[in-house]
Amino acid sequence: LKAAWTEGKGTGQPGGTAMAQEAASASLDLAAKAALAQLQGFPEGDSAANAPPSGLQDKQDQRLFVSKVPQHVTKEDLRAHFGQFGELTDVYLPNQPGGGGHKNICFVSFVDPSSLQKAINYGLHHVGGMQIVVDLAAPRAP
Repeated sequence: LKAAWTEGKGTGQPGGTAMAQEAASASLDLAAKAALAQLQGFPEGDSAANAPPSGLQDKQDQRLFVSKVPQHVTKEDLRAHFGQFGELTDVYLPNQPGGGGHKNICFVSFVDPSSLQKAINYGLHHVGGMQIVVDLAAPRAP
């Protein structure tokens, strides 16, 4: 630390060592972003900022995970609600083992990733007079 302050002595600014550390950190950050972009299939110099949000790059990952689904809400209710955002491919409402209704969760799949994004950006979702929680589903296991 002494070296960091002695080079800039009298200027009120940290010296070369602190500045070099900051520059190295910024350079490392840029290198990490470039490596990530390359792994995601972007050509060099292209930015991953234009990439679809994580989880939207593969067709099978175009689905939502919905929780806190009230027992009185049906698959048809969910289909009607999420259909307003775009064409659906599936609404999966798993049942409790041994009967007793569904598990209060649901998976909703869309044809188009933009429909999924519309649903995510919608804000609070209410179905059957109750608020439900909507998030991106984790990718399916291979």
